[in-house]
Amino acid sequence: MKALPVLVLSLAIVAAAPSAGDATAVDDCHRAISRGMAAVARGRIAQLGRCLKSLSYDSCIETDSHTAIHENELRNHVAGATSRCRAAIDSGASVSDFGPLTCVAAWEDCDLEVPSITTLDDLADCLVCVERGFDFEIRAELGMPRPAPADSDERRCTRRIARLVSTAVRKSILDAAACAEGNTKPFACPVDLSQDSRFGHALATFERSIATCRLDEGEAPGVLVNLCGGTATDAASLTACFTGLATCLACQTANSALGQNEDCAAFSGFAGCDGMP
Repeated sequence: MKALPVLVLSLAIVAAAPSAGDATAVDDCHRAISRGMAAVARGRIAQLGRCLKSLSYDSCIETDSHTAIHENELRNHVAGATSRCRAAIDSGASVSDFGPLTCVAAWEDCDLEVPSITTLDDLADCLVCVERGFDFEIRAELGMPRPAPADSDERRCTRRIARLVSTAVRKSILDAAACAEGNTKPFACPVDLSQDSRFGHALATFERSIATCRLDEGEAPGVLVNLCGGTATDAASLTACFTGLATCLACQTANSALGQNEDCAAFSGFAGCDGMP
């Protein structure tokens, strides 16, 4: 019994031991991951916008040349020869100190595409795949692929909603990065829904912006038929659908960026938040 306090003290010392890597270098890597993910998200927002503007609803390619540039930017941020993450590894950190330990499905079978994360290249490939999967899930909720609507009001409303969701999710990456700054894993950075956060502020605009589609006045009726699997019956339920989607993707984004394990389905209330294609 006398040895118990010594054992407890020893365990406490081990638990409090700092990471093997340089703390500043590790923190720099977390910021680099966030910058890279934000760059890809920005590229995919633009790509989806181009597809919708050019009426390529049924032929929006997976990744255009502009988006590929941002994906390479992420790879350079994470796994480039002179990247912050490479410097952190050189300082004694391990790949498990950054991002997720395993890749999630993310609506794109990313768990199969990157079955294990043992190198920085694996981590970069996982994050690129995850960002692609998030984009594809947004497209799915927009009813894509399908023929371009003939109704100009429906087209305008669809573009507006696409940008609302994509931009809000991108801002959630910045929130996650701010929460993580100066800290190390395990993180406790759940999505902040308050209007004090970038994401929460963006989310608060959904109701007002979707109301401008005038769905309840009978305009753009195809929006209710084609978006959210046709489950929305009015502007309020459509807003709830896309608010849930954005919250789900923001949660999944924070999990991927910081290696967290938040229950995104429970948090968002979005039925399809399991990430399965």
